[in-house]
Amino acid sequence: MTTDSRWLLAVAAAAGAAALAAAEPPRFVMTDAAGRTVSLAAPPQRLLVVGDGPFIVGHLLAAFPEGRERLIGLEHRGRGAEDVSAGRVTSEVVNVPERLASVAVRWRLPGLPARLDLDGTYMDDVYTSLPSAKFPGDPVRRVGSYSLTDLRAGVDVVANLELWAAVRNLFDVDYESEYTCPGPGRSYSFGLSGKL
Repeated sequence: MTTDSRWLLAVAAAAGAAALAAAEPPRFVMTDAAGRTVSLAAPPQRLLVVGDGPFIVGHLLAAFPEGRERLIGLEHRGRGAEDVSAGRVTSEVVNVPERLASVAVRWRLPGLPARLDLDGTYMDDVYTSLPSAKFPGDPVRRVGSYSLTDLRAGVDVVANLELWAAVRNLFDVDYESEYTCPGPGRSYSFGLSGKL
């Protein structure tokens, strides 16, 4: 089964049998890489992305407000990357973390036109430089692991218009995003977003 078909099947399962049994004709049709078609009465409301490369799909969903609201989880697997080239000096791989995990909690406040979003990211150690067969004298450089938390609150002022405020790196964690390059500390932003 291809990666595309696995995540499409997961989307179909997440939409639930209720959407498939709706009285009105299907309006949302997806076809996977194997040519199988899944028809839903409406776009899925809860998305769980599984299979190989779920972060690719997760990043695409996160690019759109509707995608962020509907994404309920991503499958996480270990790195699995290993240097197996002839003459290798180490089995580690440059710029690939052992573990990378993200979690998001979206909460609509009951009885209010408001919501809270809490996002957490964990990045394991990353080697930014390693000796290689071609350059055996290269230094071992590693960026340490870190966890970051972001918080966002929004209030619907009127239909399709949201006033929001956000805090990135909520706990002001000191970390390196690249070797010897400190990551940004806590930052604040606010704005007004509209939907057409």
